[in-house]
Amino acid sequence: MENKKTTILAEGEKKKAAWLEKNGFDAEGYTYILIGLDTYAIKEELKEKGYKYNSFLRWHSPSPAGYEGNVYKMHWTEGFEASAWGDMYPIEGIQTKVDNLINEAKPKSPSEWVGEIGKRLHDIPVTLLSMHGFEGRFGYSNVLKFVDEDQNIYTWFTSTEIGIEVGESCFLSGSVKDHSEYKGEKTTILTRCRLT
Repeated sequence: MENKKTTILAEGEKKKAAWLEKNGFDAEGYTYILIGLDTYAIKEELKEKGYKYNSFLRWHSPSPAGYEGNVYKMHWTEGFEASAWGDMYPIEGIQTKVDNLINEAKPKSPSEWVGEIGKRLHDIPVTLLSMHGFEGRFGYSNVLKFVDEDQNIYTWFTSTEIGIEVGESCFLSGSVKDHSEYKGEKTTILTRCRLT
């Protein structure tokens, strides 16, 4: 009986070790979670350097692979439990813990909210940062993102053609519809805008 138990435990250890290796942990059971970077912009580079992505740990690797200043070293026991048979289970709250680590490491946006909701802003010198569109229930809309000289961000949803390209500067007037925050960046949402 003791031999059978020892064999089962040994098989469980092998299964656990195989899972750890497959899922981006080193021989000592550590992985390096990437924090503080825009990983979407460098995802192909990350794949080339051996980083893996999963919903619990996000981008991580068994070595820092050139990102030593932007990783959190985590032992598997901080996020997972192993059964005697080598099955691995995530600990409740691991995804939230990793998301908090990532968000706390991100550089803080200098953007602040501008104006009062319902009030009109006039002739703010801005640069168009990005423009993309989507099909909604009222037809096609453009989402325009502007930045002013103080690095404050403004967003305008419109179905009209604006006549400027990304990177161009202009003066923006519009009514403050809302103050929102997305991924730590404060944004002033404008409506009924005019560009000059």
